[in-house]
Amino acid sequence: MSKLGYLCGSPRVSTRPEAGEYGPYTHVIGTIDAFRSLGWEVEPYLVGDKVPSSWVGQSAAAFRKSHVSRLTSDAIRIGLNSLHMNRAWSRLGNQVTWVYERFGAFQNFGRPFMKHGIPWILEVNSLFSLEGQFEPEVRSVEMLGLARYLEFRAFHDCHVLVTSTEAMKKILVSHYKLPVSKILVVPSAVDARRFDPNVSTVRVFKNFTIGYVGSLRPWQGIDVLLYAMAQLGKDGLDCSLVVVGDGPTRDELQTLANRLGLAEQVYFKGAVRAADVPAWIAGIDIGYSGQVNTNILESMYFSPLKLYEYMAMAKPVIASTHEDSLRLVMPGKTGYLFQGGSVDDLTNALRKAFRGREHLREIGLQARDLILKGHTWQIRTENMIDEITDRLSSKI
Repeated sequence: MSKLGYLCGSPRVSTRPEAGEYGPYTHVIGTIDAFRSLGWEVEPYLVGDKVPSSWVGQSAAAFRKSHVSRLTSDAIRIGLNSLHMNRAWSRLGNQVTWVYERFGAFQNFGRPFMKHGIPWILEVNSLFSLEGQFEPEVRSVEMLGLARYLEFRAFHDCHVLVTSTEAMKKILVSHYKLPVSKILVVPSAVDARRFDPNVSTVRVFKNFTIGYVGSLRPWQGIDVLLYAMAQLGKDGLDCSLVVVGDGPTRDELQTLANRLGLAEQVYFKGAVRAADVPAWIAGIDIGYSGQVNTNILESMYFSPLKLYEYMAMAKPVIASTHEDSLRLVMPGKTGYLFQGGSVDDLTNALRKAFRGREHLREIGLQARDLILKGHTWQIRTENMIDEITDRLSSKI
């Protein structure tokens, strides 16, 4: 039997139910479960499963408040890397077929395995040094130069680099001078067993309800949605919004909703446990995924989990046009598309959804069917294993 060592040195990425980082939690659990369902034995080594639980559940905003807090966080991560990299090697050693590491700032747990001839697969979802440089409002790293140096080394030394979008691949090639052949694009996916439309429902509003589940950050385009809702109100269309999640823009979004006269139509729930997310999605009529371009190469380089989760819950989506949404959203059949950042375009898309709301259930079922046929973690991981195996074989 093949055996995988799943590694992650980030102290806030955890498989614990109280994990504050919902996206990483879902991605880690989905990948590990998929490997196991495909017959692999998986031995995880996650620092976030070993540190005090208070670290795991703490908001990321606490680490971004000041130079001092970021510097302290950097020092902790560097120290944890030195300690746990050696412990991971001592525990797993030559027992594993591959190591698969979810990259974290200042982390490179797979290096000792690589030095002993064990393939080191590195998954990168965030470029900490570039995000700190180009997106200062969400900067989480103070020592950008060191972060950049360690990123560069890890990305070049691993055997295969896995990322989630072609846009991210383009950034890796242009900013880190990586060969295209080294990078494997594996988009996000979903566990359709956990995201089951038959779960219990948390319903806040009785009228047409848009839902957003995820972090509250500038590039998520929630402000665009609020402006569009205000316009719909002027047109006499009765709709509401439920926002599930937290992040650095929550206060300004609440202020904006109040200023636009939407206080009674928008409910900010805050973060919920990962296990409760399906129930909140079950209580909406349409899911919102309105990402706008970031400052890095002026692209949207993330692969939003929320798209897959809404659709797995048999909810139509209203999404800005980017790599994943163009793959998943067939206008009028699985959801609606609009140009990211355009209030007018989003308003028009919402009008279509509202006026055709009697068909939303049918559209949602088609959306779930599409997910089941090609976008579960098991399907995604099986294809990834085949591709990695071919790439590793070609290097022998």
